[in-house]
Amino acid sequence: MQRAKQRKKNVNVDAGSSTRKRRGKAIREPSPSPPASDEDMGNEDADVEVGSLGRIERKGILRGRKVIFKDVEVYNVKPLFLAFRWVNFLEIHCDSYPTLVKQFYANYRFDRDLKVFQSRVNNKTIHMTVQKFCEVVSLPTTGDEIYFWPGTMDDISACIDDPVAAYGELGCEGPPTDGSTNVSYNSLTPMCKVLHKILTSNITPRGGNADMVRPFEAFIMHRLLRGTPLHLGYILLRFMEDTRTKALASLPFGMLLTHVFNHEKLIQGGEERLSPATVFNAKTIKAMRLDIQGPAPPRRQPAQRFASQEFVAQELRAHRQHLDGHFTAVNQLLQSHHQEQLATQQALTGVRTEISTLRQDLGTAVTSLTEQLSSLTNLVHHLLPPDH
Repeated sequence: MQRAKQRKKNVNVDAGSSTRKRRGKAIREPSPSPPASDEDMGNEDADVEVGSLGRIERKGILRGRKVIFKDVEVYNVKPLFLAFRWVNFLEIHCDSYPTLVKQFYANYRFDRDLKVFQSRVNNKTIHMTVQKFCEVVSLPTTGDEIYFWPGTMDDISACIDDPVAAYGELGCEGPPTDGSTNVSYNSLTPMCKVLHKILTSNITPRGGNADMVRPFEAFIMHRLLRGTPLHLGYILLRFMEDTRTKALASLPFGMLLTHVFNHEKLIQGGEERLSPATVFNAKTIKAMRLDIQGPAPPRRQPAQRFASQEFVAQELRAHRQHLDGHFTAVNQLLQSHHQEQLATQQALTGVRTEISTLRQDLGTAVTSLTEQLSSLTNLVHHLLPPDH
């Protein structure tokens, strides 16, 4: 029994090589490959050895959630993401491939100095710079490259001049003072609650309970409210690195990595796939117990809501006088136009009479001239000799 347990312990779940004995013979078996050197990280042609899935094999996939911005329009968060050019990323909606995602994370390495990552999926090496990654997944290539997940108050103080004011903008009374590093989600303003939900679904997903706001999440929300861009591609690749080193419960960015797999032509068909996750919409807001109509306006005092009869009578008299004045002015204007119309008609009648008289005089003159011309013609014929 003890030898059987020892043999089971020596068996590696993935690729590589190790040695164990069976019936007195040495047998070569897979074992994890050693990590590549820093020189290989900068070499696009260098092969990435297949690593051991280990705990990654048992992890779930966090696909991300498409944000339906029209359903959260009342909270005015879309302009914040538009300013950072993150909207396309938050609207990704496609299938995920769990097997490929797990291979990707099992072999993922990120060089912070060279800003290059490598991995290996389906026996093909993926080698990309941060800029190339951003181009593949349609992310901006600009912004401050700042990352300190999950972060401490020292990290916040190093990046923000006035942490107290920054947390105040989020709705908190200030940074945590009880020795902890997180603040409660319930202390956020309605807008920041929506922002935090979007962040924990797509940018800093970790699975499980998201009721606490980590310092790095508070920092991202502070930057969104201030309009100071961050380099999202750099943040995502660093978060992928922490997925391995900090043993997060799940593997993030399932739908995002589908774009990488399509670009590298790694999807061969027949792989296990997951349909897109539920979208972030009005139902999400309802589940968060936030009013889809937005924060309710403050209630008015009864004295302001119900006016006295005397006040109403005065307002009605004032409106009636105002309307009477307009009616009188309009009536006068109509009478003036009517008089002008009558004068115009009389003038037209006189013109018509004059034209008729001129026609008669012209006809008489034409008749008289015709008669005179005829008389002249007869006189000329009478005076001329017969031979002419």
